[in-house]
Amino acid sequence: MRKTDEQLRKTDEKVNKLTDSWGRFVEGMVSPSAEEFMREKGLSEISVHRRLNVSKNGKNAEYDTLVVSQDKKVVLLVSAKTHAGSRDVDDLLEDMRNFDFFMGEDSKGYTLWGAIAGMTFGEGLEKYAKRKGLILFKVSGEVMTVEEPKKLREIKIGMRRGK
Repeated sequence: MRKTDEQLRKTDEKVNKLTDSWGRFVEGMVSPSAEEFMREKGLSEISVHRRLNVSKNGKNAEYDTLVVSQDKKVVLLVSAKTHAGSRDVDDLLEDMRNFDFFMGEDSKGYTLWGAIAGMTFGEGLEKYAKRKGLILFKVSGEVMTVEEPKKLREIKIGMRRGK
């Protein structure tokens, strides 16, 4: 029985590590897009904060990504998910309601926007999120850019040296 418990514990650790890695991947993908979104809205003096943990009066909050425009006093709170569902929308709305409690004086006078970022979305999620007034960041089109070096390393396949 102990051996089974140990195997389950190790499996849980591996799953949690994998889930955390995917979460970091999605957060990494959304940060540049969220910053660009803010710039396109005419906002500047932008800072991006990832994985922000806040504690106050024995309560905790974790924010995946905060994009802050100092000059226009706007905060974009982004919840990043590998697969976003309706519960994630509800959780984000709750985070938005509690944002003032956790951020207090630091956010006084700011306008808060909410966004869901996901690799995939559950059925009806996009419509539900938009109906709730949330921004969506979706994977589409150009996900990666290509940068080529000035001198490309080339290897001739099947050409052995000395022959």
